[in-house]
Amino acid sequence: MIKPSHPAEAFWKIDLKIRRAFHESLKNWFLTHQRNLPWRDPRTPYAVTVSELMLQQTQVKTVIPYFNRWMTTFPNWKALASASEQSVLKSWEGLGYYSRARNLHRLAQTVVTELKGIMPSTVEGLTALPGIGRYTAGAIASLAFNQKAPLVDGNVIRVFARIFACAENVAKPNVIAEFWNLAEALLPETDFGIHNESLMELGALICTPKNPSCSLCPMQKICKGKTSPELYPQKDRPKAEKLQEKIALITQGKKYWVIPGKERQNGFWLFPTFNPSTMKWNQDFGSMKYGFTKYTIEMTYGLCEFKSKKSSSKEGQWMSINELESIPLPQAHRKIVKKLQKP
Repeated sequence: MIKPSHPAEAFWKIDLKIRRAFHESLKNWFLTHQRNLPWRDPRTPYAVTVSELMLQQTQVKTVIPYFNRWMTTFPNWKALASASEQSVLKSWEGLGYYSRARNLHRLAQTVVTELKGIMPSTVEGLTALPGIGRYTAGAIASLAFNQKAPLVDGNVIRVFARIFACAENVAKPNVIAEFWNLAEALLPETDFGIHNESLMELGALICTPKNPSCSLCPMQKICKGKTSPELYPQKDRPKAEKLQEKIALITQGKKYWVIPGKERQNGFWLFPTFNPSTMKWNQDFGSMKYGFTKYTIEMTYGLCEFKSKKSSSKEGQWMSINELESIPLPQAHRKIVKKLQKP
């Protein structure tokens, strides 16, 4: 029996029966039921890295078409490293959390210029690279190189919380630390990539957030939470903060005024925020709601004009609908363009 590093906070114990279920039952289930995902064949370090960054905060069904287009446009580290930031963001457009695209771009440049195109295979070497955290390093090391490395993501947390009936708030750092201890303690002696993928696949296909298929689960014999899976995992969910946004659609002939984004929107173009001191609001055009991290944003947008010719910034540009189609735009602004295209 293996004891966790903090017995007072621990919720798990491992005996031979539990270990056998994780190493045999789960692996056999995965080899039979795994999905045919494009980054699994061929399973190259580059494909694994791209998929892991895309899959952060994003569902598999959404990622698949983006991944396929990405691999056509940027088939390897060298192609990605030599691409412009705008082309990278354009290819990522719609996936959100654009820091992932920038991190992947910087990572490619580092691999090509500093590592001669060879990705490190160890967790230590991977975490030294830009944009690679503990989870991503564990995923790449185990999935791409079959290195002995644990990983913990949302699916793994849910699986562990239910199997071991963890009643703690899984968002707490000490509980997350215990999940990492558990993931490491449960690693087999071989087939580390298959083991880690099995855990994530179980959470994605069987041990789902709602309506889990407990009767089909290969772990049901050892699962302590199977009678009330809805109780796990426990997590505090803060309410999203609401923000208001007012966007100006300023026209000149058949062209629209757009400005370069800054900070988190750097590399994108966008319609400007309405400024009553320099702009006149002529007509409402539409509204939408969208989420960003901890915010719910209520956006309204309308047809506007500058109060004077001097009001426009030197940084902006007039662009036609066709030109707007070819540049990276935030997803909410892309939806505005689609509405502008309608007769």
